[in-house]
Amino acid sequence: MLTKAGVPLVAPFSGAQAIREPLNPLVFHLRASYQQEAGKIITYLAKQGTTRSGIFYQDDEFGRDGLAGYEKYVKAWKLAAPVVAKDDRKTLDIDAAAQAIAKATPEAVVMYAEGPREPRQEDEEPGLETAVLHAVQRQFR
Repeated sequence: MLTKAGVPLVAPFSGAQAIREPLNPLVFHLRASYQQEAGKIITYLAKQGTTRSGIFYQDDEFGRDGLAGYEKYVKAWKLAAPVVAKDDRKTLDIDAAAQAIAKATPEAVVMYAEGPREPRQEDEEPGLETAVLHAVQRQFR
């Protein structure tokens, strides 16, 4: 609609690849894409000597966009095959994901997951970040 009217869009909040491709000369991004962010994270980790990392992502457009960038840059840096664990966003049950990450003993874990979100009635944890931390801590006890 904006393109048809010739109206520029300045500084959209999203880092989604979907609003970057195909290139629209009327959209002016001021923030990095999620894939560019992943690239900077992996570049930093690689320069610090990290060779084994993992990613925890939510299984939706946002999480898969971050995952795509993460995998692209892990490959570009020729790092060890990462552990990949996902969250289906329908529950706070992330124990299987935390177990997979802990089993791989990564030196770093990248997260592409939104939070906080409200727990289910039967859950004690107040949100996603707390649920992830509790689940990972349980695996390392």
